[in-house]
Amino acid sequence: MKLYMKQRPFNLKGNFTIKDENENDVYYVEGKLFSIGKKYYLYDMEDNELAHFNEIFMSMLGKYEIYVNDELITTIENKFSLFKRKLGFSNLDWHIEGSISDHEFSVCDSNDVEIASLSKAWFTWGDIYVVDIVNPNDELLIIMVVLAIDVLNERRKVAVTST
Repeated sequence: MKLYMKQRPFNLKGNFTIKDENENDVYYVEGKLFSIGKKYYLYDMEDNELAHFNEIFMSMLGKYEIYVNDELITTIENKFSLFKRKLGFSNLDWHIEGSISDHEFSVCDSNDVEIASLSKAWFTWGDIYVVDIVNPNDELLIIMVVLAIDVLNERRKVAVTST
């Protein structure tokens, strides 16, 4: 199953819709502009909250708690590494294969079986991510993981350009 996440440029809050393969709106993402730490919420098209993530405010490398149906599922965080960016997941035996910074990666389980893949469409107005999810039961969690990784990437860009 493929989903398309298109973020509009110059959108301060980070609000956008997620579309299916037939270009139907299936989810709505809303960011909170005035909060301590980044917060993003995922809604269905009937305005029911399905999932959200919160930034752990005083984290040095970036850390986010991901909730699905108000249940803490995992914490995703940057891990210290000298050469290659690494992310860690708590409570899940998942890892990332590929380039996080280039938005070309797969989420894999402990047996290296692909759970989902993400690629970024280049030369578009706004960022478009194509998320291919193997198991529909992982859909909400994968969407939130992709959003958290995108925020971690933005945070890293700001840190690199401000030094």
